[in-house]
Amino acid sequence: MRGDFSRIRFNPAKNYTSVLEQQGRVALDADANEQRDIDTYLRSTETVDVIGEFGGPEGDDGFAISIVDGKLQFSAGRYYVNGLLCEATDDGDYDNQPFLIHPEYSAAQLLEMFVETQGSAPLRLWLEVWERLVTAREDSCLLEPALGQASETTARRQTVWRVVAELGKSTLLNSTCCDGMYRSRLQRIVPKMAAQTNPSSDTCGCDPVASSGYVGLENQLYRVEIHQEGDLASATFKWSRENGSVVASILSVQGADVSVDSLGPDSNLGFAPNQWVEISDDANLFGAEPNTPGALYQIKSIDVASRTLTMFTTVLPVDTTKNARVRRWDQSGTSASSNGIPLGGGAWVALENGIEVSFQTGTFRAGDSWVIPARAATGSIEWPPCGSDGQLYQFAHRTEIVRAPLACITLGTAVLSSTHLQQGGFQVTDCRKIFPPLTGLSVAKPAMHVTRTSWENDSLMSIDQLAANGLEVDLDVTPTSPLSAAVFVVTMENVPNYDQRPSQNPITIRQPLIIDGLVMSSGTSLLWQVSKNPQMLNYLNSLLTTESRLNAYARVRVRLLGNRIFGTSGSATVYLDGETFAIAATQADGTQRLDLQLPSGNNDAAADFESWFYLSAALVLKSVAPNYPAYSLLVSPNNAVTAVQAITTPGIPAQTVSPLIFITLSIAAPAGGATVNLSLAGNTQVAVLAASSVVVPAGASTAQVAINVKNNPGPTTLSFTVTAALSSLPNDPQTATFTITGAQPQIIIR
Repeated sequence: MRGDFSRIRFNPAKNYTSVLEQQGRVALDADANEQRDIDTYLRSTETVDVIGEFGGPEGDDGFAISIVDGKLQFSAGRYYVNGLLCEATDDGDYDNQPFLIHPEYSAAQLLEMFVETQGSAPLRLWLEVWERLVTAREDSCLLEPALGQASETTARRQTVWRVVAELGKSTLLNSTCCDGMYRSRLQRIVPKMAAQTNPSSDTCGCDPVASSGYVGLENQLYRVEIHQEGDLASATFKWSRENGSVVASILSVQGADVSVDSLGPDSNLGFAPNQWVEISDDANLFGAEPNTPGALYQIKSIDVASRTLTMFTTVLPVDTTKNARVRRWDQSGTSASSNGIPLGGGAWVALENGIEVSFQTGTFRAGDSWVIPARAATGSIEWPPCGSDGQLYQFAHRTEIVRAPLACITLGTAVLSSTHLQQGGFQVTDCRKIFPPLTGLSVAKPAMHVTRTSWENDSLMSIDQLAANGLEVDLDVTPTSPLSAAVFVVTMENVPNYDQRPSQNPITIRQPLIIDGLVMSSGTSLLWQVSKNPQMLNYLNSLLTTESRLNAYARVRVRLLGNRIFGTSGSATVYLDGETFAIAATQADGTQRLDLQLPSGNNDAAADFESWFYLSAALVLKSVAPNYPAYSLLVSPNNAVTAVQAITTPGIPAQTVSPLIFITLSIAAPAGGATVNLSLAGNTQVAVLAASSVVVPAGASTAQVAINVKNNPGPTTLSFTVTAALSSLPNDPQTATFTITGAQPQIIIR
């Protein structure tokens, strides 16, 4: 951090927990700041150990993403990122964040670009977090009026957070968008730099050679900072003997003239001609790419009276309402330029007063920095830094910017209009991690859990499917308890045949009927099988058939008694923890249902498992019939069939029709529909079916297929037989017949 510090000293490897003052000793800023660093380290480490890298407190969690009227919004609340508390005191809008200035795209543009991709890749939102130093330049409240407005005392460390968005790549197979966001990203290796002192040469020959070491007259904290990112050949740096802390606020910029609020308290901590300065504002700190450097300019002259710095070149505009500032750097000579100083390709580069630096090959990022304490009393620099690994080349300090996943946005069922964004057109998946208070935590107990069921919760099944397959529940522990219908309870809640039908009255009365079945186990699976006694199945089917006429299905509830079903895990007896939580799901026909999250369990020693589905009568082919039993043909002079008429009541004129075969099921088809196979016996030169099978859609009980009449058989009547059978019940066909009477071809006399 570019503050006015004597030194920066903290090493977690030393396991220090506090700084203790001793009587009669000098108080140093470094000691007090080290205590703050110790406290911060202990607090953030404990927070991560308790919460994890990311987490929001249940009930007060913040940064939940929503889309309202085409705007990206986030909720008020708290969220912890890598031990740092991020708090939004009010609901926020993506386009109006104090720490997100001039984003590359607005929220509306992001959503529009996302829709243009047709949802091929999700729109991902992150909470981007880092820390920065705040002085009175950024917050005037830090000044004490009693000391005079020019008297600056302490600085502050601030947590910076902002919501950022990016269009992601297509999600991988077997991976969700949120899972992909939590994968660690490849981090660039932090580069290294070395520092040393080298005596200045003396060309006079008459004066004694300066002693080896640091030859400055003042204690300094040198800062070496990367200005232009790149590799060893392309990156550049800048340096300051005051840790980059000589700063003034910019009042206005006109051409090459920069008006500032102060020229510094003295010549050592002020500005002078030929010095290099960096000009920036908050857009550099909080732009789309955070913490970007400002532009470097060289001072040509200074007007003390008007507090104006005149540069050699025109200064690019800055926003004086966004903490525009000018910061002094101390490089000089021919190697210094508006691009910074070249790294020297690994060779030693002189700073001043005998200090030299050398950079190792690596990837350098703007803002990477090193600090070098230089002490006049000893004539030396503290390098390698005290408490380091003792190596000549040391890693740079790099501001750590952490991204916490917030949400993934995908396209929903609704579409986007060309003029505005529809709320229903997007689906927001919450990627945050929420933690309960300590009082809400429960200790996990060893238990048995349900991992799978052979049926889908809240879905439809027919009685013939239930009789054929039974019910299967898979566990993660082999049950050793006795099993019976007393612990595997199946109850059918059927609708009685009363006068007022459900279609006329939304309130339906149901009465329970417990169905005992044979219960057995096979390994970790529980099996329930209904009695296959024909009388029993016919009775149940009759009840269900009655309900189908009332537009209702029986509801079947399955309950496993958790404190009655047990097994052995290790040396302990464990009971069934069957409690489950519901999630929304979609049927094949598009209707909504409730599914269960498996495996079951809520850290209970024992809990019942409950599920339900709906039961229909056996799905059978009720009838197959033509729309008319007899047809007659009209032909053209060249004997081509021109129309098909229905033969109805004698004396009533015949009407032109489209011959059809109607298929009717006993009940509505289940999810996925029901396939009916068809065949036609008769003269295939005269008539055929348009298809050899037809699918009755889910929720429907009828379908139709056309009869294609191809040729005129002449003045005769032919009989045809159509046979239909469900593909699931091929041995239970239905048949129907119809006739086609041809016409006498006209005799054409030439």
